[in-house]
Amino acid sequence: MGDLFRQFGINGKLLLAQIVNFTILVLVLRAFVWKPIVQTLEKRRERIRQAEHDAAALAERSVEDERELAAKRAAAHEDAARIIAEARRVAGEEAEAVRAEARREAGQIVAKGGLQLAKEREALESEVRERVIGLTIEAASRLLDEEISSERAAQAVDAALALLRADPPR
Repeated sequence: MGDLFRQFGINGKLLLAQIVNFTILVLVLRAFVWKPIVQTLEKRRERIRQAEHDAAALAERSVEDERELAAKRAAAHEDAARIIAEARRVAGEEAEAVRAEARREAGQIVAKGGLQLAKEREALESEVRERVIGLTIEAASRLLDEEISSERAAQAVDAALALLRADPPR
């Protein structure tokens, strides 16, 4: 082999020294460079795995949150519908109470009007009676050329009014 090295111009001691130096270089690089690089890459891979796991968990939680939000919205809509229905019911009851109060007040007004009308009718009848008595006395006095007592005239008018009440003209 020595001939072969000489033929190619290779110095054996120098080659051996270079192989030893290269081996030392590889061992030093492996210990001080390669292992830290591999450890850094491994840490990075682990962080990536953890980030992927966290992202999946967040996505799952996001889906759960959306379901929960949808359930809360549905419950809120149900509550709103219930509140609206209750408000409509209460409004209907209050409207009916207002109508009943209005009917009661209208009845009172009609009753008061009826009383007032009855009082006015009595007053009018009394006034008419007095006028009729006066006119009857005057007419009878002129016809008979004698004076008629107011008591007799009142009796005649009362009898005429009783006849009119019993069978009013149409």
